[in-house]
Amino acid sequence: MSPRRSAIISAIGLVIMGWLIFSATETPSATLATIQWIAVGACLLGLAGALFKMSKGG
Repeated sequence: MSPRRSAIISAIGLVIMGWLIFSATETPSATLATIQWIAVGACLLGLAGALFKMSKGG
């Protein structure tokens, strides 16, 4: 997969996860909140990696 496509997918995932976290009307369980924040971290890591690879000309 190209770094540009990875960056786009990671950014979309980040937006979706952010929307799910910050638009919730109820407090999620501790397990769900942990999973959501791990997913946000994974999206950020994927986005950073893709941007780094694009900056190196990959």
